[in-house]
Amino acid sequence: MKRLSSRKALRGVSFAVCAALAVSSSPADAGDFSIDWSTFDWPAGFAGPLLRTLSDQYGFEIDTTVEITGNLRPYSTDAQGNPIFTPDDVNVLGGGVDSLVIVGDAGPNAGRRGDDRITASVSASSGGVAFQVDNLTVDILDIDPTDNHSTGDRCDFVTAFGDNGNPSITTLGPAPTVVVGPGPGSGDTGLLNGNEAQCLFIDGSAFLSPGSGDDTNGSIRLSYPDATSRIEIWYDESIGEVRSYYNPVTLPYDAGARGSVSSPM
Repeated sequence: MKRLSSRKALRGVSFAVCAALAVSSSPADAGDFSIDWSTFDWPAGFAGPLLRTLSDQYGFEIDTTVEITGNLRPYSTDAQGNPIFTPDDVNVLGGGVDSLVIVGDAGPNAGRRGDDRITASVSASSGGVAFQVDNLTVDILDIDPTDNHSTGDRCDFVTAFGDNGNPSITTLGPAPTVVVGPGPGSGDTGLLNGNEAQCLFIDGSAFLSPGSGDDTNGSIRLSYPDATSRIEIWYDESIGEVRSYYNPVTLPYDAGARGSVSSPM
């Protein structure tokens, strides 16, 4: 496994619910729920689906289901040198935030969206029926590049979806290492849609594009429309689009390992 040059994390989220229960004959208002990764334990290396029941301040309960798919890699080793596989909930990024860390590593010449995709999906239900959530926000941490002016450089790319409309995305840090749509992406990527975010990579510059360590500069917030019951987040490598001049024959490349973050509702 290549050295992990950057780890991402999908932070726990908080939201308020105000919805009609499908199992009830009349609307019922629920309170506040959150997935707190300091208490919402994720078994290391388990891709899901993982079911957890959340309770609000009034004792009302909803079920959340989280699932991760993709070519998942270890993020560290234990004291005996054995790999610790992702996903795993640890506190390593975003300024001391307990996060669900996911690591991927695209193969040689596989640095475009879809080449090595990791997907996180989260759904809410009650009594086995989809439960609509209002004011849902999801924070994703450490979206950034690795820029050493080499063919091992990498660039994170996030795309977010919801079953009642896609979210808007905002940056959270004082000096963002990420650009969000709608607007231009990095390098040769072209325009980003409103539900897309990409590392800030200034290709060909005399300085190195900045990364995000244990701070908020690589953090973004996804804000979903009301009445959302299921979300999906794609995490991709995109250096092959930033540098469209890469070619497997004339200029081969091998993007470094990247971490991913997945945050449920």
